Amino acid sequence: MATENPTEGQDPPDCDHAGLDRAEQALKEAGTELKEARSELERAEHNLEDAEKELEAERHRAHEVVVIVDRQPHTVVAGCYEVAKFKVLVGVAADRELDLLKDGQLQPLDDAGRIEVCGHEVFVSHVRTGSSA
Repeated sequence: MATENPTEGQDPPDCDHAGLDRAEQALKEAGTELKEARSELERAEHNLEDAEKELEAERHRAHEVVVIVDRQPHTVVAGCYEVAKFKVLVGVAADRELDLLKDGQLQPLDDAGRIEVCGHEVFVSHVRTGSSA
């Protein structure tokens, strides 16, 4: 009894060439789609990085706020100020004290201290008080 062995270079009798061709074509298309997907992902990641940078820049961009000093509105950039420099900015003389009205109480501010200005703060200046030496 002889068994059929394909000879080298010949396909077995039950080989489906059309099916293999379709599978190879599908594999090539899948490879192309994968490359396109990777490229789209890289673009999306780049766009996300750009958006995050813009958002961070916007957070740090100076924005102006209004504060009240001696019943007068003043527009300043929100942020942290040395009290002495803040007084110059809002037109309070260096020889006057500056207080912050908070929760219905006046809180004295040290000229060497710092104040965080967010907007809507109310300040009052007055002649310095204290003991003489």
